[in-house]
Amino acid sequence: MTMLAIILCSMFLGDTPYFLYLKDGRLLEVRDMPRFEGKFCYFVLKDGEKSMLPSELIDLQKTEGYNLEIREQAEAAEAAASELAAAQAKAGKEPPKIRLSDSRDLEGYQPKLPPNTGDVYQTGTGEATDVLGEPRVREWSSEDDIYLAKETISRIQQGYRIDCLLRVNSVTGVINAKLKLSLNLDNGQTMTLERDATPSSIPFEGTARVQFQVDTPYLISGTSYSVSAELE
Repeated sequence: MTMLAIILCSMFLGDTPYFLYLKDGRLLEVRDMPRFEGKFCYFVLKDGEKSMLPSELIDLQKTEGYNLEIREQAEAAEAAASELAAAQAKAGKEPPKIRLSDSRDLEGYQPKLPPNTGDVYQTGTGEATDVLGEPRVREWSSEDDIYLAKETISRIQQGYRIDCLLRVNSVTGVINAKLKLSLNLDNGQTMTLERDATPSSIPFEGTARVQFQVDTPYLISGTSYSVSAELE
């Protein structure tokens, strides 16, 4: 993996978001092409703030692979939209326009998931990462426009890290995707957390990630989710 390969990849992406994949598993969306100088990487965040990180904190191989996946998804979505428009034009019909007047139209959306019960406490010696024991992984499939496809719960020193994968079936893609987590603990407490998906705009058959960190000494007894988004 060379720095030139990463720079070329970001140039080919055009308007597609570019992300830096950090070695601790986090993703940073940057506005402009990152610049590597010496031991540091300089970039502009999505909100316009200039920032920098030591280059050693960035996983170059995963950065290139993740951005390549996003670019391929964007190209596939564009090709699918073009094919659909061509088919509609050939049939003498206008392409379908799927719009929501307000993102609140989807606030009550619930993915069709089975109930989740039982604790997920994991024990282990731990490795170089902060994950203790083996994570618990669950996967689902659905025909919904956007749905939760995968949940990974890892026990960490501070509590839990919950990684979620969203997948899109809508041929038009979605924008402003968010995931809300309702978490039940064995002490009777309920916690509600909401995070933006990364990326928040997801093309047809594309995926996005959402990560939650829950600092608690108690065990998880159940999780439930709701997705909100706007059809593009």
